[in-house]
Amino acid sequence: MKPHLIIIVIASIFSSCNKFEHKLYDKIDIAQKNAIEKNSPVIFDLNDVTDFEWIKMLHITGNESMPIHNFEIEPTLGRQTKDLKTWKNRFYFLNSKNEVIVKDIDYQHYPSYSIEFCLKDSIKNIGYQWLSKDECKFTLVPNTKKAGTGMVFLFPVCNTKFDKDNFGIFRKQDIKLSIPKNVDSDFKIFLNFFNKDSTFQISRVKFPLKIKDLNEDFELRERTINKEEYYLKKFDFNEINKLEVFNEYKQRISINENNVLIEINGIENGIACEFYFKKINNKWKLVSWIDQST
Repeated sequence: MKPHLIIIVIASIFSSCNKFEHKLYDKIDIAQKNAIEKNSPVIFDLNDVTDFEWIKMLHITGNESMPIHNFEIEPTLGRQTKDLKTWKNRFYFLNSKNEVIVKDIDYQHYPSYSIEFCLKDSIKNIGYQWLSKDECKFTLVPNTKKAGTGMVFLFPVCNTKFDKDNFGIFRKQDIKLSIPKNVDSDFKIFLNFFNKDSTFQISRVKFPLKIKDLNEDFELRERTINKEEYYLKKFDFNEINKLEVFNEYKQRISINENNVLIEINGIENGIACEFYFKKINNKWKLVSWIDQST
């Protein structure tokens, strides 16, 4: 076995994972409320919600459409791991004994949260990033003034740049420089940044977003999603206009001039999604989706 591929030592059980999830979201709820009342960013220290020793953390953001595969995580993690299931986020905590503590949590919570990259690695456009314990004393900034809705952005100590004059509007000037001027010239370039930069992604969604999905009776319904209800998306890369087969689903990206369809169909599971992008004023935007997953 290669030295860097070490089996993860699971130092927690499901009950403690649930405890971590509850403490995390309780603290986010309180911090969002405080930030709104003060009309000012607040400090959110991740160490306050952990009851174990750790020295650095790696966060993986999931989505509802497809799992995050282990081979996407392992190059940054430096050891073997499992796929991250849909509707989940994951925290990896490394302790001083070189053990990794894994915490999977449901991400369906309002407010949702987005952990931003450190500036140095955002420029490199890497997919994931370790943060030290000190860097996890985040600056928390909401994107709404209504508690219990929307999203909070968590800026690590290494990157706390935002526009204080426009509360909840994020400039992150240095990071924006890493997005090329020709980002809309090629859909694959656009999709790369759509996946990796949460602020850029939100700016490229046409709100209010009209979608179709299944209700509790498995009937297709139409509904509208506002910015406060939106969850970040992530799409795998494949050759444009060709079918790509992954472990649990098939994906096809089809381009027809200024319109793009991303089709995702599960393999022996109920995944069935279509995402529609359109070029509006020379900018690619997510304009709708149909989710018939069961």
